[in-house]
Amino acid sequence: MHIAADHRNWRVARRGSFAAVLARLFLRILQRVSGPLPSDGLALVAQLRARYEQALRWFPKPDPATVCVEAHTARYRAYWMHAQALRSDHVLLYLHGGGYIMGSPHRTHRDLINRLSAAAQAKVFAVDYSKAPEVPFPAALDEVLAAYEDLLTEYPASAIAVGGDSAGGGLTLAMVQKLCAAGRPVPAAIFAMSPCTDLTGSGASVVANAQRDFVIPAETIGTVGALYLGQAAADDPGASPLFGDFRGFPPTLLQVGS
Repeated sequence: MHIAADHRNWRVARRGSFAAVLARLFLRILQRVSGPLPSDGLALVAQLRARYEQALRWFPKPDPATVCVEAHTARYRAYWMHAQALRSDHVLLYLHGGGYIMGSPHRTHRDLINRLSAAAQAKVFAVDYSKAPEVPFPAALDEVLAAYEDLLTEYPASAIAVGGDSAGGGLTLAMVQKLCAAGRPVPAAIFAMSPCTDLTGSGASVVANAQRDFVIPAETIGTVGALYLGQAAADDPGASPLFGDFRGFPPTLLQVGS
């Protein structure tokens, strides 16, 4: 596999969080004016995706002077995304969020990934894993595991970090559990931002924060989760890492909102 990307001169553009505030406000208004979400799973996914597409106009615009090059792989789609002039021996494997049904590294998460690359001074290998309901579990997990194994052919595990947000955070935790169980080298460190860890919806925060999440509303977790799970059980650690084994994990940073 060849996953090399060209490097060019670049500049880092600093942006505030005003666009992110507008995106949240827009999602809140959109939720109120569009009325109740459909109960049918496929119709629900279609509407959630449509909302997400409408909200994209308010997302922070990525700096065009950065690398976003599709990698040449056969088993999954991925992109190298980083500062053009970055010379680094470290790589971040990044897994984007979107409730397992939407999102992509280059369309919805490019600004965030560029910021992570600049902050970590590391090249980012971002996997555009398969989405449900078209391709259910365990395809996404298998793809990110394959991406990590491919990186190990070019980098030592000590030079690789793995992270993700929401669904990507859940995939990060599930992936490392699989690596530990198989006795494979684990990354040097991992992080997960508001990770999706429990598709059974058993946590108290599902109720406590029900009015705060406008991307994948709390009442849709069961329906969206079922589409992602396919034939798997909701408490399968590969889909809900809360129920898995965390022994052997590398240094881990978990971030959550209020």
